[in-house]
Amino acid sequence: MTLVAQIDHPTLSFQYEAIDVRTLDGQPLLHSPVLEDNILALLCREGATRATVQRILARIANLSGTAQTEALTTLLILAGLRHLQPLVREETQQMAITLDIENNPFLRDVFEEGRQEGRQEGRQEGRQEGRQEGQIEGERALVRRQLERRFGALPAWVEEYIAAADTTALEQLGLRLLDATSLEEVFRTP
Repeated sequence: MTLVAQIDHPTLSFQYEAIDVRTLDGQPLLHSPVLEDNILALLCREGATRATVQRILARIANLSGTAQTEALTTLLILAGLRHLQPLVREETQQMAITLDIENNPFLRDVFEEGRQEGRQEGRQEGRQEGRQEGQIEGERALVRRQLERRFGALPAWVEEYIAAADTTALEQLGLRLLDATSLEEVFRTP
């Protein structure tokens, strides 16, 4: 770590030692009666464990309303620093603790960003699916027109086949159409 260890100002000079929280023993924090201390224990040496998460969640479960929501929010934020969100989520579900993300001031913005990203991805996927569906519909229309021009009105079974055909099947029909002398020959499988 390369943290500044002093403050120099024209009227103040102050030195201090910066300590990496990962080097501290988390047990005193975990045994503290203050919930915030317990949550900080996650960041300490050997604090990122299932047992620590379970112990903290047991304390949070006894809270209600805003206090519970704020404690869960703090836990999720700090758990993110140790990549423990999946573990916290799993343990939270087992304890039946719920967090109303939409009404949480901190998580509401994150939730809304996720919702917007999801909508954008959905639109992109929808456009891509629309293009693909449009392409296959165009191929179906082309094969249908070619068959009608060559063999006249198409029977219902041909219409049904074309409506259900994928791109590969339509390409094969188009190729067989070039040499076929009858409609049945086009649809005869080799």
